[in-house]
Amino acid sequence: ECMSHKEIDYAICGEAEIPLPEFVRAFQKDKNFTGIKSLAYRDKGELFLDKTRQTVDNINTIPLYARHLIKNENYSNILTRKKNFTAMLSSRGCPYLCTFCDQKNPPYRYRSPESFVGEIRENYERHGIREFDIYDSTFTANRKRVIEICKLIVEQGLDVSWTIRSRIDSVNEKVLQAMKEAGCHTVFYGIESSDPEILKLMEKRIEIDRIKYIVSYTKDIGID
Repeated sequence: ECMSHKEIDYAICGEAEIPLPEFVRAFQKDKNFTGIKSLAYRDKGELFLDKTRQTVDNINTIPLYARHLIKNENYSNILTRKKNFTAMLSSRGCPYLCTFCDQKNPPYRYRSPESFVGEIRENYERHGIREFDIYDSTFTANRKRVIEICKLIVEQGLDVSWTIRSRIDSVNEKVLQAMKEAGCHTVFYGIESSDPEILKLMEKRIEIDRIKYIVSYTKDIGID
């Protein structure tokens, strides 16, 4: 679909860490893209498309983003409470099976608490960043890891604010309290519907009473 637009010359399918450097080297050298997986391109009007999805097994090994190349102070979103701001990822994929979502297709992988909080500290000390939007599909999928992340943020004295995306059934009181203490001020819950039959069709596997309780509890402890 993307390549149906003549204005788009190239595309990478899936995660780019593996194929993108191969593409850049070929582009700089001779534009011979033969054998590069996950790449879409045109040659003399003909479309070539390799749909292989490549993934990085250990995402702790991915280098930190080159935030020194941008003006971090220029960025914000509608939830930003502090300056400077950036977006972050602590995991990829999602272990849940919602029928409407593509994030169940790549394997679920997550960074260690030390790796993730290390990036927070890097942003805090080097770029003056105080606000983070964590874009994981389900940040709280591994509760033990979330609690350890929060513990490290508090222990290291990182005065930060942050937001996450989560599910009703992947949090509990202990997790929410830990996140509140570590600076989380907003949770996006993927509830999708209040109709039990629709929830069943979507494979959400959550109960209406649980939705009411968790949303109320989250609000009561001061998280939006």
